[in-house]
Amino acid sequence: MRRRLDKALDARMAQATSHVDRAAAQRVVESARTLGLPTARIDALVARANDIPGAGDALPGDASMRLVRSGDGLVAIAVRQVSRADYARFANATARPEALCRQRISLLRLVRPISWQTPGFAQSPSQPVVCVSWGDASAYAQWLGRRTGFRYRLPNAGEERALPATGGSRAISEWLGQCGNGCGERLGAGRSWRGPSGTRPLDPGRGYDDVGFRLVREL
Repeated sequence: MRRRLDKALDARMAQATSHVDRAAAQRVVESARTLGLPTARIDALVARANDIPGAGDALPGDASMRLVRSGDGLVAIAVRQVSRADYARFANATARPEALCRQRISLLRLVRPISWQTPGFAQSPSQPVVCVSWGDASAYAQWLGRRTGFRYRLPNAGEERALPATGGSRAISEWLGQCGNGCGERLGAGRSWRGPSGTRPLDPGRGYDDVGFRLVREL
């Protein structure tokens, strides 16, 4: 009987650890106390629960992501926006066509259109990709999920505010997963080099030279 209890508690604790769910781990500890397990056994479970990171901590195994609260649980959000180099790997692997990217109508840009590869200003491979549409960003998340086995998506407004993106000398807004105007538009959020911080409706079928994206990984 004791062996079965230990095995069940270990399985629940392992599940809580894999889902980065400290609250679930603490419930395992309370179950052990209720069952009257030995102090040494309870202390070992407490130590395992305390080792599970919380909001603001790095995602175990991936220091490029931080844990933030979302609803009743936690998700991991990338510290930095997806880079040109990262997006290039996706575009090359999937033969993704370039999105139309024009900030405003001008004869110069009609003759010489801009794209994520040539956004109209110099960028290094490590800087955030811009001129990608909402559809491009969502397709990237799905592609990365298929490659890694994790579930990725674009952040919502609360997640974006909980951990603003860092890095880059040119501030870049980012696509959100949420939509507006009956979902005929998608939302962009954050400060950009073109304007102040805030949320704005954007055409999901085109790119913007001041909008990139980050990913959220569900746990």
